[in-house]
Amino acid sequence: MAKSNYLLAYSRFIVRENEEGSADTTPPAEPVVVAKGDTPQTFTQEQVNEIVVKRNKKVREQLETAETTVEKLLATQNLTAQDRANFEAQLVEVQSQLRTKEQQAAHEAIKLQNEHKVRLDQTTEQLNFYKGQFETSTRNSAILKAASDAGAYNPEQFVDTLGPRTKIVEETNGQGEKTGRLIPRVLVIEKGEDGTPTEVLKTAEEAIADMKEDVDRFGNMFRGNVAKGIGEGSNSSLAGDARVDVSKMTTEEYMANREAIAKQYKLRGRGV
Repeated sequence: MAKSNYLLAYSRFIVRENEEGSADTTPPAEPVVVAKGDTPQTFTQEQVNEIVVKRNKKVREQLETAETTVEKLLATQNLTAQDRANFEAQLVEVQSQLRTKEQQAAHEAIKLQNEHKVRLDQTTEQLNFYKGQFETSTRNSAILKAASDAGAYNPEQFVDTLGPRTKIVEETNGQGEKTGRLIPRVLVIEKGEDGTPTEVLKTAEEAIADMKEDVDRFGNMFRGNVAKGIGEGSNSSLAGDARVDVSKMTTEEYMANREAIAKQYKLRGRGV
């Protein structure tokens, strides 16, 4: 397994091109004197510049070699998580030293921009989650209350039916001005005077009231639209032409309301 103690030789000594600290080509007033052992050695500025250039070139080559080596190590599949983290950190260090000042500044700007985008995306995701929770709770509460007040057998059915068509919109007053409150409204398709279908936003109470009046389609979803013997005493009168949904009745309800059911389904004389 590869070890993560890879050394970046002389990585701190590179002088980037076009930066402050690059070799000065201005001839010095006097030669540079460097002690070598017991014998001083004199260098001209041109010689010093040449030494610096060669050293920079050597360090750059070492860094480029280190970069290639670390990239190859990262490409292997048998690294531990710790080794991979160490190599990635070394690669960042090597690449930062290979960049010029301008390139490094641009890199840091992009890095900050990406970090900001990640934080923004996380915040947006969290806001959308809580927004969804609020809208779902507000929508379902309004539908359940309206269905219960309208005498629905199973208010949860109305959540399934009307929920997908319910929006959370901003309330407006009588002058058409927004109040800042968010309220649920059900999208309903109605025919205009010319017969053209039109989308209309209604309260949950209004939408459920329309359903209750449509006895043929939704009559069996409301208590007041079926034979009243079911949980409401022995009165067997019917509302409209709606039929009791026998499949939804318990045995006790059926036995207690046989007369009403027989009248409704015209089964008198056949046995029920």
